[in-house]
Amino acid sequence: MGGLAHQIEEGGIATTQISLVRLHTEKIRPPRALWVPFELGRPFGPPDDKKFQMSVLNSALELLKRNRGPVLEDYPYDAPISSDEGLDWVCPLNLGSVNQPTDEIESIRHEINEEIARLQPWYDRAVVARERTTFGISGLNTSSITNLFMSMLQNELPKSPRKGVPLVEMLRLSAEDIKAFYLEAISAQPGGLSGAELRHWFWTNTATARVLRRIADKLTEESDPDLQLAGNILLVPRAES
Repeated sequence: MGGLAHQIEEGGIATTQISLVRLHTEKIRPPRALWVPFELGRPFGPPDDKKFQMSVLNSALELLKRNRGPVLEDYPYDAPISSDEGLDWVCPLNLGSVNQPTDEIESIRHEINEEIARLQPWYDRAVVARERTTFGISGLNTSSITNLFMSMLQNELPKSPRKGVPLVEMLRLSAEDIKAFYLEAISAQPGGLSGAELRHWFWTNTATARVLRRIADKLTEESDPDLQLAGNILLVPRAES
């Protein structure tokens, strides 16, 4: 968004944005940005806290009064504790796999497919209950995302599955999609955990997270700086590295 903001500003339209990863914003240097110290995926803080979210939004809009940039300001408040913080998780899924194929890649694919199959009913329930989902920004379904990840484990980098969209961007969007699928599904279970606890569950208990770590490690060894950036900070949050 920071790069796009530069182009919009060249057309005479002032822009502002919210940043969750300060390092990205420092490198891109958008005209105006408000960095917020919140969990990834929650740029306005915890859900259903209208007053706090409006405060964040107004702070970002206030930056439009600054005529010259780049401007990078820090939001001064931490996010309040979400209402779901501290609740017990009633029935966490055991995502362990059995009867896996002997080939490594197919074994990993089998394990991920089993995870997705077990989570699918919970994901469907979450979509019905919330009447929305954040899954879908990559334009790929879960099977195609899995295929992309498996291709990344091979020696040669695959082509992007979408024409006109660079591989690094497809990896980023696919990673966001699959995380959304897992977290929306598991959050639909009775009881509940905070967003941070759900993400910790994802990064420490799922085959998909293990694959994302392997892909990230592979990308850090590439010569392309965009691929290196994806490997260093885009696919796996620093807090989970």
